[in-house]
Amino acid sequence: MAMVVLKARGLEPDTKLSVFDKEFLVSSTILKLHSHYFFTFLDSADKTPSIGGTFKYHWITKVDSDGEGWQLVCKTPKVSRYKSMK
Repeated sequence: MAMVVLKARGLEPDTKLSVFDKEFLVSSTILKLHSHYFFTFLDSADKTPSIGGTFKYHWITKVDSDGEGWQLVCKTPKVSRYKSMK
């Protein structure tokens, strides 16, 4: 799987977006600043607080049942673990 790391000065990647055959490692702060969708849904009520792991957030591609469309969804909405990469 191809990996793209998007860096921002002073912010470490804490989010993995698995989009088909590519993985994007990005800062959730940047996502929230530039996307109303991520601002609303990264920390929505259906997700538990982070308690260890490599990434605070991991979102994956979900293809619609008819195979025509797709969306990004939280990989484990009730289980989220985060451990800083520092």
